[in-house]
Amino acid sequence: ASGCFDKINLAGEDIRRWAWVPDLYIDNLVEKTVDGFASSAVIEPDGTVLRTEQVILKVKNYLGLGKLPYDRHTAMISVASYSQDTTRLRLTARGGVVGGGQTGIGITAPPISSATWSFPGEGKEGFSTPGYVDTLDFVTSKWDYVYLSFEFGRQPKFLMEQVVLPANLFILVSYIQFWV
Repeated sequence: ASGCFDKINLAGEDIRRWAWVPDLYIDNLVEKTVDGFASSAVIEPDGTVLRTEQVILKVKNYLGLGKLPYDRHTAMISVASYSQDTTRLRLTARGGVVGGGQTGIGITAPPISSATWSFPGEGKEGFSTPGYVDTLDFVTSKWDYVYLSFEFGRQPKFLMEQVVLPANLFILVSYIQFWV
């Protein structure tokens, strides 16, 4: 039928100008940069709105250094809405399905390289990790939490070459003065 369409795609539009946007909270957020990045909104025939927004996040994570120099860590972003329960707002990772469990794409990143740290997919096309949705049941209502994470580890060779070896050489040079 002419004049009909399957969905409305508003790439690059600021959806906040003409539609309600949920107030999402990131538990471990330190700093968020939004301006100048891509955003998109797709409105489906059933009224479902998919909104995506590219942002730069600086988040706080715990680094356990008990197994140094062989330590591995998980960087996690936890997203939730504290103003809208699951009867009004459902959260999913990109391309995921509504409900609990591992679903959709959590984090997509370009190749990352570092002399100190090893990241997933290092030296390749980058990496992508799944998202995880957990629906928490409180006394009066249920709330969706989306967890986005990836693991990274320290390159032991870096610590040995940059810390342990120079420290041992310094001690050796210090002890030589006793025999000279």
